[in-house]
Amino acid sequence: MMPPRSRTLGELVLEQGARYGAAPAAFASDRVLTYATLAQNASRIAAALAARGIGRGDNVGLLMNNRAEWLESFFGITMLGARAVAFSTWSTKDELEYLVADSGIKILITMDAFRSEEHTSEL
Repeated sequence: MMPPRSRTLGELVLEQGARYGAAPAAFASDRVLTYATLAQNASRIAAALAARGIGRGDNVGLLMNNRAEWLESFFGITMLGARAVAFSTWSTKDELEYLVADSGIKILITMDAFRSEEHTSEL
């Protein structure tokens, strides 16, 4: 008897994208994210990260609020076998500087700004 084979989160996203296609996977304030779109966008992000040298075991930072892009990025990271390290958009500049340095991330995926704070120029 063979033990069950474990699948990665990335494999599961691709499987669900093929199985459920146009069915809603997540609801964001501005759109509905289908399983197919989630799988496609996560794959695209995985390819972009891989092109930048990100691979299995690497830490990838995520600095964005609750939005569809967070899910797409998270699953794209897992498709590579990398680890997603989530940072709070409510963190201060000093907190973010410490967290980014301490986390050992190789790259940070972020949004331009949240509230009145602009993230891209601060890091």
